[in-house]
Amino acid sequence: MNLPDEPTGWSRLQAMAQQAPDADTLARIIDEMNRLLDKHEQMAEEPDIYFNRNIELQVQEDCILE
Repeated sequence: MNLPDEPTGWSRLQAMAQQAPDADTLARIIDEMNRLLDKHEQMAEEPDIYFNRNIELQVQEDCILE
């Protein structure tokens, strides 16, 4: 499957993963990355939804940094 671009917030999550202070934080970041990719793939499979730019994928940073 070809996705037109990376999900909003993806680069930020990558940077956070590289700086994760411990394994638990890294695991939460990876969970968030997987959630973001799942939503991005769903949007790519449903072009009518994907091209409606009123929909944005949001990084739930508060869940990661708890």
